[in-house]
Amino acid sequence: MIKICENCSRVIIDRLKELVGKENVQVGCVGSCGTPYVAIVNWKKITCDSEEELLEEIKNRL
Repeated sequence: MIKICENCSRVIIDRLKELVGKENVQVGCVGSCGTPYVAIVNWKKITCDSEEELLEEIKNRL
């Protein structure tokens, strides 16, 4: 399961849903307001330096 904030993450949510399947994505606050490129994947918070890096890291952790 992936949780990602559509306001702070700076990630195009539709790209993420296409990559991992919309059933695996929950959109909502992850408790890191203002921190870009952050998501929670399988209960672990990850932060990266770019959208591409974050999407790749998410894909690798599923």
